[in-house]
Amino acid sequence: MIKLNDTGVWLDEESHTYWLLGKQLSGITGMLSRQVFPDMYSGVSMAVLNSAAERGKMIHDDLFLYNLTGHISGDHVRMYADMKRKHEIEVIDNEYHVTDYEYFASAIDQVVTIKGKLCLIDVKTTSRLHMDYL
Repeated sequence: MIKLNDTGVWLDEESHTYWLLGKQLSGITGMLSRQVFPDMYSGVSMAVLNSAAERGKMIHDDLFLYNLTGHISGDHVRMYADMKRKHEIEVIDNEYHVTDYEYFASAIDQVVTIKGKLCLIDVKTTSRLHMDYL
């Protein structure tokens, strides 16, 4: 079985900031949003963005719970469970923190093997997939 190293990075959920040995690190998603895609959601209201963010967090949390316990809390988790079986996906870790140990950190949604091959999964819940962003 593959064992991942603990990077020592922790995420303060309330402020959504990453920390390593008392030093704050920049998150990759926020940096991409500010530097590369600053206008990606410019035409979308804050109410819609907040609602989408809540839904996305709920789905991430439900998938995390399923990976830990096998609990299916809705159709979205049932579809995910079916996909895992169909594609022989084995989860190694959820929300695995990676870092360059100096400036940046990010959480990988899932580190998995798919039919034995090591892969990273970034769960997306947007209404439309933004290929450039991916």
